[in-house]
Amino acid sequence: MISMDQLLANQVMLITGAGSAIGRKTASLLAQAGAKIVAADVPGLALTVTVNDLTTAGFTAIAVPTNVLNPAAVRALLTTTIHHFGRLDGLINHAGAMTPLISPETFGDKLWDQVTTTHTASVTTVTREVLPYFARQHHGVIVNVATVGQLTSDQTETAYTAAKRAITTLTKKLANRAATNGIRVNAITPGNIQADIVEPLRVRRAQEAGGLEVATRTSNEIAQTTLFLATNQASDVNGVIVSVDKGWTSSIRP
Repeated sequence: MISMDQLLANQVMLITGAGSAIGRKTASLLAQAGAKIVAADVPGLALTVTVNDLTTAGFTAIAVPTNVLNPAAVRALLTTTIHHFGRLDGLINHAGAMTPLISPETFGDKLWDQVTTTHTASVTTVTREVLPYFARQHHGVIVNVATVGQLTSDQTETAYTAAKRAITTLTKKLANRAATNGIRVNAITPGNIQADIVEPLRVRRAQEAGGLEVATRTSNEIAQTTLFLATNQASDVNGVIVSVDKGWTSSIRP
């Protein structure tokens, strides 16, 4: 049996949105599995904390402040990664932002464009840049992060969930096209994490599910799933969308 610290030994993993709670936990677990971490996020304290936590714990990690919606910035991110580590083995597309819980009839064009662009272009811009590199080395893994909400009819999250639905569709299309180049592409659809910002949504979803607890206690369950998909233990898993929601979506009734 492979030990935990050998699952990703000497591999280089790029994580966007690394300053978020899930991104930080994912970086930590991948580092514990032996990976060298490239943490990308907007400039700020959150990104600094992620990398400081990793290096203080003895892991190898660098912070690369990046606007992942900017193609030039993303090209610079990949260049920095290869220059520093000499390789790249995996990409975790986690960059995104919380959006207002408002109904579709009140969604203005500007907000709609902002939300959908943030959540789709953050994936497509980085993925487009790394795919040729992965193809040349005939090796690479991509894990996209969507949301369990895109599997439901919750109208208060229209733009956000529409964008995340686009990500899961893109995941399947890319998995099919990239497989011949030794690239795996999967996605996870997390349920809620307990936090003030999502508590009203968590309560409503619990009511819809007949009282079933739908909040993920911590970001650990989500990060653990990402870790599995990033390792060779999931070598035969490609084009799969994995829900991490404590069974909430399985309880949905007409």
